[in-house]
Amino acid sequence: MGMEISNIDLENTYTFAERVIVLSKRSKHLMNYLRSKMRSVASIMAALIEVVVDSIFITEAGSSINIGKAPLSSL
Repeated sequence: MGMEISNIDLENTYTFAERVIVLSKRSKHLMNYLRSKMRSVASIMAALIEVVVDSIFITEAGSSINIGKAPLSSL
């Protein structure tokens, strides 16, 4: 029924899994960084919306400093 997995396929699978783990940890680190940055710059907005939406607003505003200077109604 099944097929044996070759050593090279097993090694490639292991390498891919390691990369996925590293990218997942990096993503969590970046999300935590963005949360803390938004809390310090625009705490009211950070309390109202999620991090993904925050990142879209930062992209539109140009920087986290610009978003902190803008009134919430203009976003």
